[in-house]
Amino acid sequence: MIRRLAGRLLGRSAPLLPDPDSPLVAIGDVHGCHGQLCELLERTAGWMEDRTQLVFLGDLVDRGPHSAAVLDLAMEITALRPGRSEALMGNHERMMLDFLAGKERSDRWLAHGGADTLASFGLAVPPAEELAEPGTVEALAAAAREAVGGARIEWLSSRPLFVQNGDVIAVHAAWSARRSAERQDPELLIWGHPDFYRHKRREPPWIVHGHVVTRPARAEGTRIAVDSGAYLGGGLTAVRLAPGAPPEFRCAGGPDQDLPAPR
Repeated sequence: MIRRLAGRLLGRSAPLLPDPDSPLVAIGDVHGCHGQLCELLERTAGWMEDRTQLVFLGDLVDRGPHSAAVLDLAMEITALRPGRSEALMGNHERMMLDFLAGKERSDRWLAHGGADTLASFGLAVPPAEELAEPGTVEALAAAAREAVGGARIEWLSSRPLFVQNGDVIAVHAAWSARRSAERQDPELLIWGHPDFYRHKRREPPWIVHGHVVTRPARAEGTRIAVDSGAYLGGGLTAVRLAPGAPPEFRCAGGPDQDLPAPR
């Protein structure tokens, strides 16, 4: 606020900059790309001060080849840095949990990367004609529950929908600026809405999100898109938001290494 007031007194507008309570590092959709995640964590190690909050923006699983290893690494990190590291619920975690619970239509997960996740746990998905037979999907879900294990399922089920840090909101897919945090629609937060991506927001809160592949990851006003399509070859991206500084990006495993901060 002081910076903006000074800008007005000088006859110019001060740049709008994020103001989190502590530095925040958000990592985009990993989608089973374990090698890229390990590389990105190395490239961002210098960002991880004691007060830095690390947030995985959801969709840790599916499509890439190593979802089991990604889950285990994320679980380890959040356990080692309690209160300073978090992993959010994404739509792929939601579909995975629905499949494991045997909910109606949950077999759609298999067609959207779930088969790759099951392969990472040593399970092969039967051909489509077998899946159509009564009881096949249920049997596969039961085998998957055993392979994934209770500890991972419990951890996945307890993922929050968003993290708020000062004037920064970290969420998987979208956020309604017209609603308070308590009145947000959970479906919007994990599945998104086209209207959210059409508008260039120019006021707080800053919304950092994944879900929609954006190359390169970038800030559009106060909306920051960080899913650069790791499983598609676009690299895995992280953004650092610190008080009074422009967003800073780092990328691993793709063409956009060390992205410049937007101006």
